[in-house]
Amino acid sequence: MPKKYLPNTNQNNGVPWYLSFAFITIIIALGCITITLGIGLLILIVGIVLIIKRRKFDKSLAEITDNKVFSTTIKNDIIENPELDPNKINHPLSLATDASLTNANLIVLDFLKKLKGHRPNERYEIFYFSKRSFVNKWYNFCIKEELLTISSGYEILPFCTVDELRSILKEHSLKVSGRKAELVERIKENVAESELHLIPSLALTDKGIKIYDTFTAKSKKELQEMFNSAVNLLSMNKYIEAYEIISSYQQKQVYRSSESAPLTETDIEIYNLIYSKYLDKKIPALFMASSSLGFSYDNAKKLIAGYDSSIDYETIFYEFEKIRTIEKIESYKDHGYSIYEIDTCNDADVCDICAKFQNKTFCIKEYEIGVNAPPFHKGCRCTVLPYIN
Repeated sequence: MPKKYLPNTNQNNGVPWYLSFAFITIIIALGCITITLGIGLLILIVGIVLIIKRRKFDKSLAEITDNKVFSTTIKNDIIENPELDPNKINHPLSLATDASLTNANLIVLDFLKKLKGHRPNERYEIFYFSKRSFVNKWYNFCIKEELLTISSGYEILPFCTVDELRSILKEHSLKVSGRKAELVERIKENVAESELHLIPSLALTDKGIKIYDTFTAKSKKELQEMFNSAVNLLSMNKYIEAYEIISSYQQKQVYRSSESAPLTETDIEIYNLIYSKYLDKKIPALFMASSSLGFSYDNAKKLIAGYDSSIDYETIFYEFEKIRTIEKIESYKDHGYSIYEIDTCNDADVCDICAKFQNKTFCIKEYEIGVNAPPFHKGCRCTVLPYIN
């Protein structure tokens, strides 16, 4: 009789599945732990570096309150020029009404403009990160000439925020409601000046205010005169001469965000095209002068009013948007594009007139302002973009 087959339970068929699963789980866990430790170590290193930098910053900040404003290690961003050294300037604070502003005047004006009403730490942050060319010698010059003073006590209160004022009142169990002016007066009436522990604030002296007001008036006058001259030249299609005046003005400024690039033949061709569409050459001239200075419409309003007070802003800015569209489309054409797309901003404020143009494309050769290219009406926010198929 044949033997019944019985499986050999002692036969080795490999590692049991549960051991394999446990092994894989351990490997994954170790990997996660390693990655976590690595990330943690990286965060720790970054934290240590930031703490070191912060301590250096606090140390420098402490020097400021002792009138040691800028560390000598801060490099000057302005090219060294004897004209910009206050120790080598004969009359940096000349108040002659018929005299134009020198670079030294502009430095003092910009310095006082940025410092007025700021606290030392705020001033330090402004100039350390974005205005490094203001160095210790100019601060000392303003202190020596009694243009700046470091105020303390009650003098600082107007420069405090409402939350800071309320915190002082709350600390002394006083009423915290009311407008800012009321909070300041309440502190003056109920809190001794010696009990105010506030960071000193930089303020202009009476002489500093006079210098600031005089230089500001001169600066505005020179800007308006330059703008008027540029517009007159642009109105006569004298583009190069106008841009030379604008560039000369920009180069004189101590700190400038932009500078007019030299005109190219393509630029002149576009300008001639734009001018050909206007009988009143003053409109494109005002646009060219404003855009060359990098001014927004709001900033250009005062200059335009100074040139011609009878101009209607809504109408002139509507024309400006037309010119801007022409510039863009002609630029796209010059770069080889044949189609443009309309962007309406596509938000809740889009009007019915503009909504139907969203993402619509048109041939550049067939563009017509107000028909298939913005602006479609006054106040239109639509713009054109190059279309890539």
